Amino acid sequence: MTDTTFIEYMPDYLDLLNAFRKLGYNTSAAIADIADNPYDAGATKCWINLKKGANVIEDIIISDNGRGMTQEEFDVFSRTNTRRQNQKEKGTGLGLGICIAILREHGFNVTCEVPAEGGTRIKIDIGNS
Repeated sequence: MTDTTFIEYMPDYLDLLNAFRKLGYNTSAAIADIADNPYDAGATKCWINLKKGANVIEDIIISDNGRGMTQEEFDVFSRTNTRRQNQKEKGTGLGLGICIAILREHGFNVTCEVPAEGGTRIKIDIGNS
């Protein structure tokens, strides 16, 4: 038997994105994952609202009652393999990055804010795509 040494390997982000695409991961799945993520982070409620313009949906707004995430935190967590230090919630730090990449690839603008009432509000602007 040979001695095997293991190393930590971080796969290439584009390779991961392509693998998800080949599995059929698309914008609908990405939006569903963004709506599900708050529950993994301790939120107890999540709302999905559609903002309609002239006969077309312009924005999808996903809000939750969790601990809140600023635009700056969102920008950091939108990269793959990124988690809060000492995070107790499950997850790999992969999901949000893949979701955002798929949405942006389709021309959607994605932003995040902490509303006055708390929680997080993610806005997916699909009006110009």
